[in-house]
Amino acid sequence: MQTLSAGSMMGQKPRKVPITEWPDVSTWILDTIPIEYNVSGSGAGLVGCVWNNDGTRLYCVADSGTGVDPVWRNTPDYSVPYVPESDTTPESVVNPTGTRLREVAWNGDGSVMIGVDYSSNRLVELVNSGTPWTPYNPVSGDVSATIGNTFSVVASSLPRSIDISPDGYTLWYVANSTGRNIYEVTLSTAFDITSGTNGSVFAPPQGDMVAMKFSPTGLKFYALGLDRVLYEYTCTVAFDISTASYSGNSIDVTNSRTPVCFDVSPDATKLVIGFFSTTSSANELGIYTV
Repeated sequence: MQTLSAGSMMGQKPRKVPITEWPDVSTWILDTIPIEYNVSGSGAGLVGCVWNNDGTRLYCVADSGTGVDPVWRNTPDYSVPYVPESDTTPESVVNPTGTRLREVAWNGDGSVMIGVDYSSNRLVELVNSGTPWTPYNPVSGDVSATIGNTFSVVASSLPRSIDISPDGYTLWYVANSTGRNIYEVTLSTAFDITSGTNGSVFAPPQGDMVAMKFSPTGLKFYALGLDRVLYEYTCTVAFDISTASYSGNSIDVTNSRTPVCFDVSPDATKLVIGFFSTTSSANELGIYTV
């Protein structure tokens, strides 16, 4: 079976994570009642979430409305379904100045975070000089809070979600502007956003989207709609969004709060969906299994 090396983390030996195709999206079942989870400990709203490469951490991005309060939160191994409700203090936090990040993604070796800067219509780089896949450490400050390389996306598109192909040559972001389409950026150098070129745009016929993620094979991606439905799309050419079409599969993720982000664990056994409330500071994480 083809595998991906998980890389060194926290002194552990690298793991081998199977490259697994995602299941039919309609087969996901809510495993736990979504729990209230204050991602920042300061009432900020959850806007993005992504697992690391072996499922041992979930990074959450929070937006306080000020534009400078993104937060990454570490969780137990993905075999543990959720963070305890009583635990509302972030394990580690990064606050890049002058940005309003909505979601982040890692490069292939955990040395760089790439995020979408909602306010400035750009992609931004945060370099990790310490342990791979580890965000800000209170002692060593591994991930810099200073923005490095940047790339301007389509003007006034207001990027709010990001995903990157495993080889680092293609990335996608969901725009929050009218239509909320999915935009593609091609990179001539892997994971180097300065080598990016704006490419295809995919307008899902199912309506406005808020987040999307590709499966590891590139032949399938999920997209979360404003209608609180998670849709499945298939591609005839791997990672080529111009060849995408709706598979006809979907799952209703309606909740008392608003679904804003999601990710699938590297072994494709768990789906996490993040929810935030428009009337209170309480956020929720729901875990789905197949």
